[in-house]
Amino acid sequence: MDTRISHVSGIHILPVELLADIAKFTESPDLCAFRLTCRAMYQSSLYHFAQTFVHTLKTDLSPKSLARVKEAANDGIFCPCVRKLEIVRNSKGCLGPLSPDITSKGTYIQAWRDVMKRLVNCQSFKLRNSTYTTPKTGGDGITLDEATGLILEAIATEHIPMGSFSIDIIKNRSRDHQDNL
Repeated sequence: MDTRISHVSGIHILPVELLADIAKFTESPDLCAFRLTCRAMYQSSLYHFAQTFVHTLKTDLSPKSLARVKEAANDGIFCPCVRKLEIVRNSKGCLGPLSPDITSKGTYIQAWRDVMKRLVNCQSFKLRNSTYTTPKTGGDGITLDEATGLILEAIATEHIPMGSFSIDIIKNRSRDHQDNL
């Protein structure tokens, strides 16, 4: 078969609207594979992909995470799809770094407020503090109390509508300890 003909007969030549409709009926793992086949499919499935995968943003309160959440908040397609912000522990066992400089701490908190305000459809907030070990006291990370204060202060100060707010505290104990309860 002539190579020119095989390129012309591929799925990528279908109208963008039809590709978008195909994406709507594609299961999650297949949707990811579908998007990677070519640029036309990547673009045409973007809206459905955002609705399927971007409803919950899981993040810690680190500067890198702030940049990623800010990027989603500034995106015209992703921003309206975000319905829930979930703050989780990072690899160091805390909810984010604690700034040693008190003046930059205020700026940092304001940056989180601004980002949360831009996530216009995000009305559900969850702090998840699950760990196998307890972080060191006096460490350099944001504690659950500080993270809760930051989120609730942002909600109150920026008048963010709240549909739900939850805090999950899960400590995994040894089996011996559980049996003695």
